[in-house]
Amino acid sequence: MVNAMSKCLSLLLRFAAVSFALISGGNAISLDNNHDSSVKIPENSHLVNFLITRQGMAMEPYYMVTTTDKGIFFKISDRDPRFLDDFVIREIPEIPRESVPNAYGDRVLDCEKASLVKIEDLKVLEKLEQIIEENGAVKWNGFSKRLAMRGVSDAGTSYRLFMEFSDGSTVKVDGYNSQPAGFENMLKQVADLFSEHKDYSRYEMVNFNDAECLFLNFSVTGDFLGKTSFRLELISGNFPRWLVEIKDPEGKYFEKNSEFVNFKRDISPAALPFKRFLDIMSRYHAERWNGYSVNDSKNSNSGYISIHIYFSDRREYSVKGSIPPDGFDEFLESFVSEMKAFHDEIAAEDVKESSSGVSK
Repeated sequence: MVNAMSKCLSLLLRFAAVSFALISGGNAISLDNNHDSSVKIPENSHLVNFLITRQGMAMEPYYMVTTTDKGIFFKISDRDPRFLDDFVIREIPEIPRESVPNAYGDRVLDCEKASLVKIEDLKVLEKLEQIIEENGAVKWNGFSKRLAMRGVSDAGTSYRLFMEFSDGSTVKVDGYNSQPAGFENMLKQVADLFSEHKDYSRYEMVNFNDAECLFLNFSVTGDFLGKTSFRLELISGNFPRWLVEIKDPEGKYFEKNSEFVNFKRDISPAALPFKRFLDIMSRYHAERWNGYSVNDSKNSNSGYISIHIYFSDRREYSVKGSIPPDGFDEFLESFVSEMKAFHDEIAAEDVKESSSGVSK
């Protein structure tokens, strides 16, 4: 009788703990799936394909291992490989549709930003297999649980794991707001291992004009320029447009109280003057500033610099902060002078069109 009551109490306590976590809307629940740290990968077998990811409100990486006749590859991608087929078939029709969850793990496609490294040292793969075994991940096969958070079934975090071994056996995990015990620990260990074997060099800024520019946003405002501010937006895509805004009330660069604004949309992408501004960035070797981010922690009212540029080959350029990088002042003077020249050109064109009776 006492033994039965003890079992009943244990079940009630377990149920209460799970219910409390669900009601509180906290982090996803780790459900024990007979976690066993001694579980080994299949005997006389080795890992050939692998994918692990966690996806929630923030886009997180997809970590993949792929074995092909070209070798073994570690890949970190910002795109779900399950949805790459449509892109590949549309853009590269001669490549057949893939079936494994980590398809295209031996190449980088134009639609993704990814690190791809060929693994020459098998000890790296053995380290990953050790991580799998230490976390008992082989025994997670078949884990598939979906839990609603605060009564909403499509808001939360998903957890995915796929492993394929040389004997043909697989392990599949698919959780939503639930995960096998040890999943988070394994994901962190995998991320740490992949961080030692990554290569994003294809995205490094070497030449601003060796790929098509799709987006340029330049903004300088704040106290280190007094009340002066500059803003330039050049945006390609479905709705091409530009914005030029110059405010120089103190006359630091132009006549005192200067203010120029011009905005146009639905223009030809070819009319966007990316090159003339990227040429200035090249002239001042602005590629050295990529990733710069320094703020003045002692002055919350300091000015702010923000430059973001995106290219068709998935490269990105970013400079931000309240303290300008070295050499920025000379660059800024040339850049805003070019902004003023661009503004004057389009303003003159507007006057010409207006006087000739051409509707804008």
